[in-house]
Amino acid sequence: MEDSPLFSMISSQSESPRTGSHTSSEEDMVSLGNSLVQVPKCLYQRLIGRRMSLFTQELATLVFGRETLAKATLTGKGKKGELKEQLEPEKTNAIIDAVRERFPNTEVAEIRALLRRKCNNESYKASSNSSQS
Repeated sequence: MEDSPLFSMISSQSESPRTGSHTSSEEDMVSLGNSLVQVPKCLYQRLIGRRMSLFTQELATLVFGRETLAKATLTGKGKKGELKEQLEPEKTNAIIDAVRERFPNTEVAEIRALLRRKCNNESYKASSNSSQS
């Protein structure tokens, strides 16, 4: 997955969170669900056709950026009760809505598990990269 052209494009263009305050015109953005959360339309369209798990995780990267995913969790709680930053619930819910729109039979718990996995993977990558420096 990490070697795919789409993954490279998403990771290079998603280091900062996306919201309605993006400088592109409204036509270049797509809203997720019924929220104000927006992502670049061209990148969102490239997610279409992906299986649900990749769609969810790559959409999370578009919305939050890799750095935020690495230092946050869904609930704001880390391992053994440590406090971490919580992913913004509005954005998390927008991702859930977008995934359920594309994949109607998907349970919310399954999407949340994928978001947790994405946070864990990014956190692991970030700690591995910092220990190698």
